[in-house]
Amino acid sequence: MEKKDSGRVLEIDFFRFVFSVVIAFFHTEYLLGKSVLFPGGAFCVEFFFLVSGYLMMASLEKIRGRKIENLGLETARFLGKKAAAIYPEFALAFLIGLVVQSVFCALPWEKIGQLAMSSSFELLLLQRTGIGENGVDGVIWYVQSMLLCMALLYPLIRKYPEVMRWIVLPLTALLLLGYIYRNFTHVRAPSKWLGLTYKGNLRAMAELSLGAECYFVTQYLRRFTLKKTAAILLTILKWFCWVLVCIYMWEREWKQDMFMLALMCVAVVLAFSRQCVDERLFQNKTVAFLGKLSLPLYLCHIFYAKYLPEVLPEEMRYRYRLVCYTVCWVLTSLLVMYLAGVIRKKLPSLKAAMQRCFLVQ
Repeated sequence: MEKKDSGRVLEIDFFRFVFSVVIAFFHTEYLLGKSVLFPGGAFCVEFFFLVSGYLMMASLEKIRGRKIENLGLETARFLGKKAAAIYPEFALAFLIGLVVQSVFCALPWEKIGQLAMSSSFELLLLQRTGIGENGVDGVIWYVQSMLLCMALLYPLIRKYPEVMRWIVLPLTALLLLGYIYRNFTHVRAPSKWLGLTYKGNLRAMAELSLGAECYFVTQYLRRFTLKKTAAILLTILKWFCWVLVCIYMWEREWKQDMFMLALMCVAVVLAFSRQCVDERLFQNKTVAFLGKLSLPLYLCHIFYAKYLPEVLPEEMRYRYRLVCYTVCWVLTSLLVMYLAGVIRKKLPSLKAAMQRCFLVQ
């Protein structure tokens, strides 16, 4: 019998937190040089693309069969909801990052104005089109690439669900990953310009497609009621994949990205399937809180990693540099999470006030 969804899969939220932390430690290369923690941590982004592709397909399957009235408007609304889900945190992180860079680097007012103008396309989530320069909060590239690729994938899947599921999505994933492997051997370096677009956009398109295919594997697996022995074996397999991927991120060599991506797909499928015996371990408020904190943690670290060296003494030991970085990053993330929550609560009344001020009726 097929299992029905019963809310969020908190194991996925837990690994959102874990991989956000790993990415933040990976970017300590700016602060610690060769002593960087998790030198292979850039591979974490694959998890976020896979999960985003899975959830996009889950949303599309919920409305499958519903009459298409205006596909362009429907796609725009879907993308708008995705952007709105992250934008309060991003806007706050962007402003804090602008202040941090300006103060730590002692920028004059004209340089601050130039930085703000050059980062405007980043603030509009459009920098990954190729317009504009790398801005204040460079890690937002993941969201930009995701939205650009979803703008193509969503209407095609909505219009041609079977062709996309059986032919286009798997071929897109295989061909783009094959192109990346043959030319670069790894999926990292998203800001590399390939003449038409960024490498990160190809990476996003391939892995969103792969994540969408993971959705159908998960739904097939949910059709079965497993005995306890089978569920235990699946749990062991899932944790084998998670642990091996995390160990790989600790290494400096990037020669097995494609194999590790396959293992990550297996782990994501098994986590979403809810067929493992450890699901209850994640069903608690602590994991839910960590999942909520993961987005601010992801967005609020890069400017500290880059610009703290400007104000820290050169003779300061690495461990103390790491402590300063972690304190600044975590406290800022908590502040951004709180302020974003306040903004979301006040937004309806703000909209109503603006309507009263500017609209006749």
